[in-house]
Amino acid sequence: NVKQKVRDHFSEVWYVTRGMDVTVNTDETFMKSSFAQHVAGHCTNCQSSDEVVRWCVKNIKVEKISRKFCGGDTTPPTEKGKNFEF
Repeated sequence: NVKQKVRDHFSEVWYVTRGMDVTVNTDETFMKSSFAQHVAGHCTNCQSSDEVVRWCVKNIKVEKISRKFCGGDTTPPTEKGKNFEF
């Protein structure tokens, strides 16, 4: 579930703000990312993980990227033999 994964990441920012090296039930790669570090810088005055999540929900826009292309065609475009599929 994407919504739960985003909430989990927002919760992990709490550990980053406190300088905790928690690897149990966390995404260590996310916690070490520059994004997590940046967000943690905005949440240094937060008193709980719930407060961090509230700040993130209020200030971070999360969008799900669609794999659809122009005209509803799901076939990836090609140009001069290049495949843009990801």
